[in-house]
Amino acid sequence: KGDAGPVGPRGPKGTTGDQGVKGAVGPRGAKGTIGYPGFKGDRGDLDSSAVYVRWGRTACPEDSRAVYTGRAAGSRFNVGGGTNEFLCLPDNPRYRSTLTGSSTYLYGVEWEEWPTSSHVDDNMPCVLCEAQNKTTTYVHPADYDCP
Repeated sequence: KGDAGPVGPRGPKGTTGDQGVKGAVGPRGAKGTIGYPGFKGDRGDLDSSAVYVRWGRTACPEDSRAVYTGRAAGSRFNVGGGTNEFLCLPDNPRYRSTLTGSSTYLYGVEWEEWPTSSHVDDNMPCVLCEAQNKTTTYVHPADYDCP
């Protein structure tokens, strides 16, 4: 046998083989280290407001605006279920549906000043007021849109 000769030219590319069988999932890796906290952002504009109810009133103080006026309602004192707090229902409520499988009732709150008053059995008014540059949340009852 003699010495090996020089390397010959590269041959043509072969055809692609079949896809192999997928292997099993490997073990879960170790938990990484906690990253550094980001930079504190700039303080945003205080473009917010707080809402609150004035019971027995139809207007807000000068530093607030009226969102809506309405009437106070709540559960009857001797009936179970319902709400545990009064609600300031808008004067013109809108409902998507009034049909339910079970129900409880809301009753209007009435003035009961005794023995003499011009408001006996009158519905108690309320007004939802908004004060600028304050923050809070409010559930708006008996309507499906924000006022």
